[in-house]
Amino acid sequence: SEPAPFALPTPIKPAPAPVPAARPNKELSMGSILDGVIGGLSGVINAWGWADKAASAVEIDVSVKQTRTRPHPWSTASTYISWKSLSDRTYQARHLPAPATPAPTSPTPAEIAAKLFARPSDEQDLSNKSTCLFPAFAQYLTDGFIRTVQSQRDRTTTNHEIDLCPLYGRTEAQTDALRLMSNAPGQKGRLRSQFIGAEEFSPYLYLRPAAGDTTGPLVVDPQFDGVLDPPLTLPGQALSDWDRAKRLTLFAVGGDRVNSSPFAAMINTLLLREHNWVAGELEKQNPAWDDERVFQVARNIMIPMFIKVVVEQYINHATPIPINILAVPDVAWTANWNRPNWITAEFSLLYRWHSLMPDQIAWDGQAPIPLGDFTLDNTPLVQSGLVKAFQSAAAQPAGKIGALNTNPSLAAAEIAAIMQMRFNN
Repeated sequence: SEPAPFALPTPIKPAPAPVPAARPNKELSMGSILDGVIGGLSGVINAWGWADKAASAVEIDVSVKQTRTRPHPWSTASTYISWKSLSDRTYQARHLPAPATPAPTSPTPAEIAAKLFARPSDEQDLSNKSTCLFPAFAQYLTDGFIRTVQSQRDRTTTNHEIDLCPLYGRTEAQTDALRLMSNAPGQKGRLRSQFIGAEEFSPYLYLRPAAGDTTGPLVVDPQFDGVLDPPLTLPGQALSDWDRAKRLTLFAVGGDRVNSSPFAAMINTLLLREHNWVAGELEKQNPAWDDERVFQVARNIMIPMFIKVVVEQYINHATPIPINILAVPDVAWTANWNRPNWITAEFSLLYRWHSLMPDQIAWDGQAPIPLGDFTLDNTPLVQSGLVKAFQSAAAQPAGKIGALNTNPSLAAAEIAAIMQMRFNN
C-alpha cells in the first residue's frame, strides 16, 4: 500500500551556528548615489509585471551578447576547426581558440594552489551575503552539466542541459533503474524511494549487510550495479578508501556527485519528494493515465520548475544586476543567439567555487563537523531529517568566493582544476 503522506514537522528555530573566526570582510557595498538611483528604479520595475518582463528580456539579451554566441567553431577535440570539433559534444566546446604554444609546466599545480587558493592561516573570509544554502544549490546545479572525465580532461559526459540528471540520471537506462515503474494505484509515475521513519529518501546504493556483519565486502544493489555512475571521490581517492559505515549511507541517485555531501543529497531529497508528490497529484487528476505518462509529465513539470528556481533565485542572488531576471522562455524564441547548449571548457573552469565552503559545518545543534569529514556520508541528513538539514544550511554563512580562502580539505580539487586548465591549454 502507499505509504502515509509525509508531514512536515512544526518548524523549529535552529540553535545558533558557531561562526568560525573571520578576517574583516572586504566585500563592497552599493553605497554610491548612482547605485541608489538604480536601486530605486529597479524597485519600480520589479513592481510592474510588464516592465519586469521587458527589462528582464533586454538584460538577458545584452548579457548573452557580451561574448561569442553559439555555435562555437572550436572544441577540445583539436586545435583547429574540424567536423569533430563542430559536432562531437563528448568534447568540451571552447569560447577561444587553443593557443599555439603549449601550456607551461611550472610552477607545479600544487605550488600554484598553495600560493593562489590556500588560506595563509586558520582564519577564513566569510560572505556577508550568502548562507550555505548557496553552495549547496550551486553544487547540485553545476554537477548536473559540468562533467569532466577525470582520466580525459578534454572529454565530458554531460548532456549540456539543465535537465535534472542528478535526480533522473543522464541516460534512459539510468532513468529506468531509478523509476518505480508500477501501474498499481497510488504508485504510477514515481521514482524509487524508501521511508526511514516518517521521511522519504532515495533507496540505498548498497545492499544491507547481514545482521552482525561489520567487516564483509559491501555489495551494490544489483538493480543499480553497472547502470548508475558510481559516487565520485576527490582526485587520487577510491570509494573503497572511505569508511564502511559511511558508504552504507550513500543513496542510489542519478548523479555521481549527489552523495558528495549531505548538502547535495539534501537538495536531491527535496526534489525526489516533489517529483513523487507531483506524480501523485497527476494520477489523482488523470486516473486513466498509465505509469509511463504520469512519469513523463511529472518530469516535464519538474525540470521547468527547477530552471525557474535557477534563474529567479540562484542567478538573481549571484549577480549584481539590479533588476530581477525572469525565467520566461519567449525571450529566446526570436533571439539570434538561441542555439543548442554546449558547455565550454572556460565555463567549466569558471565554476571553481571551493572557497564557498566554510571550515566546519554547524548541523542541528550538534558539534560542528570539520569540512573534511562532511563528504560521502549521509548520516547527518538521515538522522536529522530534511527540515533540520535546510535549517542548518541556512543558519550559517558561506565562505567568500575568491583567492586565498580554500579549506585544506579541498586542495586536491583546486589542483585538479589547474591540471585541467593546462591539459586544455
